[in-house]
Amino acid sequence: MGVIFHSVAVRWQPCPVLVYFARVDIKALTRNRLVVAAAAVVVVAALAAGTYWLRPEARATRLTREGIIAGRDGDLYRASTLLFKAAKIDPNFFLARYNLGLALKAMGKTEEALQEFYAAAIIEPADPQTYYEIARLHALSGREESSLAALERCIDLGFDNIPMLNGDKELEPVNRTKRFKDLWERWETRHQRPKPPMPVKK
Repeated sequence: MGVIFHSVAVRWQPCPVLVYFARVDIKALTRNRLVVAAAAVVVVAALAAGTYWLRPEARATRLTREGIIAGRDGDLYRASTLLFKAAKIDPNFFLARYNLGLALKAMGKTEEALQEFYAAAIIEPADPQTYYEIARLHALSGREESSLAALERCIDLGFDNIPMLNGDKELEPVNRTKRFKDLWERWETRHQRPKPPMPVKK
């Protein structure tokens, strides 16, 4: 199963720009003053944009975006380097930690990837996909109980793609256990649709 890096669109925000013309009576300006005012707006906007991108959270967002692009292009070393820098700048940036976990996992660095996924789970404790990745890594490492505990948490948080589990090779070490079957039955019961009423015969 390929690595799917998450987008940073939710973090992307426009640069703050001072709208000068909103407070200027253009009709009262001469042509020369209007030119000067327009030039001033360009300078202020450029300075505001530059200041925005120097902010730590903006730098972390940019690095994460570049890291995701590198990961999708298959350059995992560059992806992990950029995402590590982003996570160092902003340790509470969920997408930096989560995608760093994906990159490290794809590079075979299981324990380091687990640390990033657990960090992501602390930041966003209601994200079921994070626990799904934790379950996979524990299963690959032979930690059956930890894997099943993460899967249970994943399902409790509303993970709704349980049929995918049977075809997930990373979960093969646990998907034949009784506890896994119990989790499957719990999911089926939760998503079972009520049967339509029988037609009444007249």
